[in-house]
Amino acid sequence: MAAAARLEAAVASHSFATASLQQGTAGACSQEGSWAVLRGIPSCSQKQQVSSPAASRLCNRKQIPVELARKQLGGSRRIGRRRAVSVAAEANVQQEVVSNVEEVPLKSDMGVSYELLRDKLAAGEWEEADNETRRLMCVLAGEGAVKRKWVYFTEVQFIPETDIDTIDRLWKAYSNGRFGFSVQRKIWTAAKRSWKVFFEKIGWTVGERRDYRKFPLDFLWKLDAETPTGHLPLTNALRGTQLLEAVLKHPAFDFVDEEMKLTGDSLSDYTSSSVPSPSLPSKPAEERTNAPLPEAYMADFNF
Repeated sequence: MAAAARLEAAVASHSFATASLQQGTAGACSQEGSWAVLRGIPSCSQKQQVSSPAASRLCNRKQIPVELARKQLGGSRRIGRRRAVSVAAEANVQQEVVSNVEEVPLKSDMGVSYELLRDKLAAGEWEEADNETRRLMCVLAGEGAVKRKWVYFTEVQFIPETDIDTIDRLWKAYSNGRFGFSVQRKIWTAAKRSWKVFFEKIGWTVGERRDYRKFPLDFLWKLDAETPTGHLPLTNALRGTQLLEAVLKHPAFDFVDEEMKLTGDSLSDYTSSSVPSPSLPSKPAEERTNAPLPEAYMADFNF
């Protein structure tokens, strides 16, 4: 609340909060004024108060100047008070998650680096993290997937459990357990494996007509009450649901079924979207239950 109040005061005078950056700290904190302040990333002067290794790493990253922050919030030099406070609230949520997260071991049976994914998630850069996840899945699926830039459902079985588990743990850790493949597996299982119910529950379809969201603009790239549990990461269903099914049924996530038996989870335990339906053409729901997503909705979305 104190951080939000400070930001309100700054916006009221038509300026952004600035970070007091110490000279020479990790050789990366050299710019005054910081988008990191709005994103909830600790400034270098705050580093000594940060116990989380992930948050400490973020402190060492090059700060984005104020002008870029203004550009990302609409390009105006005078950012609306409500918008700035909203950004601050989202940043505070992510800062709290990052400061409390336990370090996830970046294990890989294929020598793949997960540092970039970790850093994107820790920074709350959800769309960039989703893109990196898609790239990593292609790398794990093999050279053919890398060349074509998407994964065949038959290739998922060759992805090591260790690696897909690392990806899943990172998503869960930095979203406070709300995003990840195993989270989606739980919801899909609770939905009795109905794609129609599953897509609606995680917010990939919205409204009474269950219209599909258009990639990437209609998806929710934030961690707040508006974003349904399980909304991220995305998996392309342009060619049907076989790929998504193969991912969710990967042996790495077999623990989910046993866990659900112990916890007694049901579909009502997961938050669904309250976002109004976009104005997109629609088909009857029964025609779309297991059908591929129309190309117009998911163009340029591969994995």
